[in-house]
Amino acid sequence: MRGRLGSPVAALLVLVAFLPNPCHAQATVDSLTVAWAEFATGSAFDSLGAVGVLVPRQLAAALSFVSSRFCTAAETTAASQRTAADQLEAARDDVAKARRARDLVALSTGDHARRIADLAAAEGSVAKAERALAALLDSASRDSGPPVTGTDTASSHRQVAAAAPRTLKMLAADTNGMLLKPPENPAQTCASKKIDMLVHGSIRMVGSFVAIDAALYLASVGRDVWNATEYAAPDGIDAAVTALARPLAEAMLGKPFSLIRYEVTPAYADMAIDGKPATDAIQLFFAAGTHEASARAPGFSSRSVSFDVEPGNDTTVELRLDPLDAVGFSISSQPEGARVHVDGAFVGQAPVAVPPAAYPRVGRISMPGYGDVQIIIRPDAILDDQNIIMVPSDGLIFDARFDKAKDKFYRSLGWFVVSLPLPVLSGGLFQNYYQTAGQYLADHPSPDPAITESINSRFYGWQAAFWASAAISAGLAINAIISLIGYIGSAR
Repeated sequence: MRGRLGSPVAALLVLVAFLPNPCHAQATVDSLTVAWAEFATGSAFDSLGAVGVLVPRQLAAALSFVSSRFCTAAETTAASQRTAADQLEAARDDVAKARRARDLVALSTGDHARRIADLAAAEGSVAKAERALAALLDSASRDSGPPVTGTDTASSHRQVAAAAPRTLKMLAADTNGMLLKPPENPAQTCASKKIDMLVHGSIRMVGSFVAIDAALYLASVGRDVWNATEYAAPDGIDAAVTALARPLAEAMLGKPFSLIRYEVTPAYADMAIDGKPATDAIQLFFAAGTHEASARAPGFSSRSVSFDVEPGNDTTVELRLDPLDAVGFSISSQPEGARVHVDGAFVGQAPVAVPPAAYPRVGRISMPGYGDVQIIIRPDAILDDQNIIMVPSDGLIFDARFDKAKDKFYRSLGWFVVSLPLPVLSGGLFQNYYQTAGQYLADHPSPDPAITESINSRFYGWQAAFWASAAISAGLAINAIISLIGYIGSAR
C-alpha cells in the first residue's frame, strides 16, 4: 500500500514546491501612495493641538496640483536593490523547498523503481533551483558597487531618473479628510500602512513665536528627503504655510518646477497652450523655455501672448480679450406692439431698438393671443433690422405643441406604412395574370373564350386595385411629409 501511495504524494509535493509564492510576487506599481500626518505638538502645548491639524491640511490643499513624482536616481537604485533582494530570498526559498521535496521522496516512496524515477525528477528540480540561485548571485556580484548616497538638501531631488513620472494617490484616510496620527517612527508607519511618501512634522513654541518643522519621508530610501523649519507669530500661521508649500511641492515632485496660472477673460473663452487645447487654470512646467498661450471666444477678438518659463519661478499669464465692435438693430412685429425681451430683460415694445453687444444673446418676442417667437442674436450674423411676423396662438405651450406635432407625424407615418401591403400585393397579382394570359395564348393557338375572359377580368380587376391602392399610399406619403415638416417646424 505504501509503495502505491507514496509516489503520487511525493510528486504532488514536488509540484507544490514550485508553485508561485505569493509572498514574493512582485507586482508592477504605477502609482505612489502619499499620506499626511498630524504635526506633533507635545503634551506641554495643548493649545497648539488645533494648529497641528490645521497646518498639514492647509499644506495638502495648497499642494493639490502635485499629482506625480519624478523618481530620483537614489530611489530607482533602492527599488532595484529591494527587487534583487526579494528575488534572492525567493530563489533561496525555492532551493530549500526543492531539497525538502527530494528528501520526502526518498523517505516516502517504497517502490524501488518508482523511487529511482521520482528521485531523478526531484534532483532535476533541485539542480534547476540551484542554477537559478547561482545566476542571481552572479548577477548581483557583477552589479554590486558603491551605494548611492544622498543628502537632505534640495540637490538630491534634482537627480532625475530616466523613468516616466509616477502618479501620486492619496491614502484613503486622507481622501476622507482624515490625517494619520503623528508618527513616532515614519518607517514603521509607512510599512504598516503601505505608504510610499509621508508628510509629517511638529510644532513648538520658541519664545513668543511658533516654529513649524515639516518633513517628507520617502519609504524607498528609508529617510527624510526634505525638511524645513518656518517661524511665525501665532496669528501668522498662514504665511508660514505659504513659505513651506513651494519647497515641499518640489520635494514631492522630485524636481524643480514652474507653476503657471492662467487668468482668462471672459472665463468661458477657449484656451490653448502651444496650439494644444487646455482647460486647467494651472499648469506645471519642468524645463526652461518660451511658450505661447492663446484664447478666443465668440464676440471677442482672439489674443495670443508669449511667456517664459524658468523652473523655480511661478508666473501668472493674463489673457483679456477685447470685445468686437457690435452693431445695434431694431425689432418690429406684425402686428405692432409685441413685447421684446433680450436675455430675459425687457427692452420695449416693437418697434424697438436693440442695443449692440459683442456676445450672443437670446431674444423673445411675445404678444397676447400670439405664439412666442425666440431668436438668437449673434453679433457676427444679425446686422439688419428684424421684422417678426406673429402667428396666432393655438393655446398650447411649446411642449404640448411639440408633442401634438410629433403624434400627428407618427400617426400619418403609421397609416402610410399600413397602406403599403395592398399596392404591393395587387401589383404582384395583376403582373402575374398578365404573364399568365400571355403564356396561355402562346400555348393554345385556339384559346377557350371562357378561360380568356376569366384571365382578362382578373387582370383588369387587380390592375384597378393596384392603381387605386397606389394612389391612396401616395396620398398618405404626402400627408406624412407635410406632418414631418410641421414636426420640424414645431421643434424649431
